Amino acid sequence: MKILFSGDSFCEGTELDGLEHDMDQRDRLRYSNVVKEYLNDLFGLEVTFDNIGYSGYSNDEITRDTVEYCEKNEIDVAVVQFSHPQRWSYYSELNERWFSMDQYEHFYGCHPEHKVIEICEWWDANVKSRTLYIDNFYKNVFLLEQYFKANNIPYVFLQLEEWTPKEIESCNTIWKELVEHKSVKGVTPSQEEFCSREYYVGETDSICPTWWMKDEELMREYRTLDQRDEKTEFATGDEEDTHRWLGGWHPGKNGHIAIAKWIIQEMTSDEKLQHLFPGI
Repeated sequence: MKILFSGDSFCEGTELDGLEHDMDQRDRLRYSNVVKEYLNDLFGLEVTFDNIGYSGYSNDEITRDTVEYCEKNEIDVAVVQFSHPQRWSYYSELNERWFSMDQYEHFYGCHPEHKVIEICEWWDANVKSRTLYIDNFYKNVFLLEQYFKANNIPYVFLQLEEWTPKEIESCNTIWKELVEHKSVKGVTPSQEEFCSREYYVGETDSICPTWWMKDEELMREYRTLDQRDEKTEFATGDEEDTHRWLGGWHPGKNGHIAIAKWIIQEMTSDEKLQHLFPGI
């Protein structure tokens, strides 16, 4: 069985490499490899996979890269992790490449090119809206649903953040009406909903329910630890400051295990996929 994993930094396994930047450790702990190991152990399979997740990717780029990969490679299953809806894709004629950013990232030194920062700030001030973001999210979900159906590729969708029913209902877009996946499972609870009030474990159905807990011990059940030292300044924009990305914003080992278990549950309960699993 060949599985494609695509997504943003959660899929890539950002921060799992730790202070030593051990990429072998990152590759071993991220959920794509955990899924492979679990399926091989549970069903005696020989699962292989490619992980094309990339930190900071927008849903436009995740969709584009997923389709481009599938056009060149044969796969049995696609697992797509959608990103923040507010991230958007911009093509720079000057740099001859796509940039993926949101209204926050230019403050963090992600894009040192002045023109890109200027465009991002203009977008923030003049264009951005929640309706636009959610419309674009569902448009990408629709595109991938139709592509996978046309090519007979089974798929599993998840996204970075669990939306509340109120957030979903507040946006009227034709894409939302057309997609099968109107509610895509989130790794984390809705930040907008849960950072604004007191809440308790069990109030969210996300894969990592304690993500935004005020109790740091509970929150760290699924997240990485802040591994920066006192001399590290995240907003410096210094490309040599490699520790600036170790701020504890991504799933840790237990978080990736939780994500992997959810993906396996989705795979093994899907009638379109059950022929791949002996004994089901």
